[in-house]
Amino acid sequence: MENKEPNVQQMNDDEIDLVELFRQVWAGRWIILITTAAFVAMAVIYILLSSYTGTKEYESQVTLMVDSPSPDSLITVTKSPLFISEVLKIRLIGLKPGTALTVAELLDQQTKPPQGNITGLTDRINATKGNAGILLITVKMPDQYTAKLMADSLVEKLTQFLKEIQIKRAVKNQELLASDTSRKFQQIRETASRNLQYLSKGTSKNIEFLNEGITKNIQYQNDGSAKEIQFLAEGYHKAESDYLQSQKALAEYYKGNSKNPESIDSLEVKRINADIKLKYNVYSSLYQQLESLKINAKKQFEQVKIDAEKQLQIAKLDANEKLEQAKLDAEKQLQQVLIDTKNQIEQVSIDAVKKAPEINVLEPATSATQVNTVNIKKIVMVMGFLGIILGIGIVFGKKYWDKSVNRKNVRHKGNS
Repeated sequence: MENKEPNVQQMNDDEIDLVELFRQVWAGRWIILITTAAFVAMAVIYILLSSYTGTKEYESQVTLMVDSPSPDSLITVTKSPLFISEVLKIRLIGLKPGTALTVAELLDQQTKPPQGNITGLTDRINATKGNAGILLITVKMPDQYTAKLMADSLVEKLTQFLKEIQIKRAVKNQELLASDTSRKFQQIRETASRNLQYLSKGTSKNIEFLNEGITKNIQYQNDGSAKEIQFLAEGYHKAESDYLQSQKALAEYYKGNSKNPESIDSLEVKRINADIKLKYNVYSSLYQQLESLKINAKKQFEQVKIDAEKQLQIAKLDANEKLEQAKLDAEKQLQQVLIDTKNQIEQVSIDAVKKAPEINVLEPATSATQVNTVNIKKIVMVMGFLGIILGIGIVFGKKYWDKSVNRKNVRHKGNS
């Protein structure tokens, strides 16, 4: 029983305190109502001032289906300074009768400080990726009509910008390809020229070597024929000398026996005549052989010269054919390089067309909505809550002040 009595007493004190607090709040209800009304009035004044003097911004959103390039790359493109600078040049037609302003001029007129620059426009364009290749582009402008117009124009500019980039890449690739082909073409020309020069030198050396060989062969043939003729001529001259000696011996024999003709031996005469005839036959045969050898040597020499001339002509013809064939091969190779390059350049253009971005508008630009509208309900509730808190604070502060003054008065009277 003793343990329960303090708890019961504490609960009674708490109830008394809460009732007392409620009484104090109720007693100061007018103060609380007045402060709350004052704060609500300030909220209303702020809302009215914001509505009439605040800068209004409107947003319009367009939904795109992107097949290529990827939405992530398009988000990067929409934030690139190069693309933003192109967007600033877009002329918006239909703002006022007879006027057509660029985005930069429009922003400079409608914003303070002027925002017709890359930084100002970058903050007004926002691209986000949705599901399955969906891209959402939001444009914020100071005017409701221009926000929607700007969103539609931005999609057109984005498609055009991507195509121009693709075309520029294709042109650059074509220039690089043409430059590489030019270098390759020059290398082939130089290689072909060196090959022709090497082939020409090789052919000249071959012809020179063949000519030297033919000359040596002719010289060898002449030397051989000369030796044979010389050898046969020596035999011929010896036979001629023997023949003449035999005739001389016969003449001397007759001369020695001219005084005594009876002493001439017919057998000796026959022997000498037989010897003369034999030597004459040898002499005559060698003479015929020598003449025949000279004729054959001359014929062989002429034939060797003719054969040598034919070989030289054939060698020259083969060399010319090889040179002409080498020139034709080099020209064909150059022509093939030109054809291949032309096909590659055409393929680059075809690929550029095939790789052109495919952007489809799923939902056109929506009607622009104001994005910086004041949340009236929230402001009124917050200000009303602050007014109630301040009113309660004033009530309890006044109560505390009154108690302090009363205590001072009591002490003053006690001291008196």
